[in-house]
Amino acid sequence: MITIDDMKKAVVAALNENFDYPCYEFGVVEQMEYPCFFVRITENGELYTKNRYQQRYAVEIVLMHERGEHGQEIKVLKDIEKIKQIFLFAMQTEKKKVPIMNFEMEYTGERGNVPRITFDSEFLDDLYKPSDAPLMKELEMKEDLNNGNAKH
Repeated sequence: MITIDDMKKAVVAALNENFDYPCYEFGVVEQMEYPCFFVRITENGELYTKNRYQQRYAVEIVLMHERGEHGQEIKVLKDIEKIKQIFLFAMQTEKKKVPIMNFEMEYTGERGNVPRITFDSEFLDDLYKPSDAPLMKELEMKEDLNNGNAKH
């Protein structure tokens, strides 16, 4: 089953693979390097069947540039487009590829100049854990025929 931690790792890994910007948790306010990302994942879901769970994750990525950086709008727009290309259709987690939907971008912050990208991922997931017991390697059967009746 894919966990919220798996989703966060996948988002951060995809950003780190494509950008040289650090990723921080929301709430970090000191000693940040700019530009940087803040990544937050929220989750809700419901039981779909006895063995399946309907997973729903919401992903939020905030792209921060240093205050006072003027003339950065084109660079920011290129970064947003790059993020869109990374997360537009699907995202690879350690366990499987998951679909992406509802990709949106808006500006937030005191001056409305901080890009905020959000998207969702919704999929069915197995509830059971595969057994780690060794599989049977060989089966021996002995069958005796006695007057047309089989004995095992």
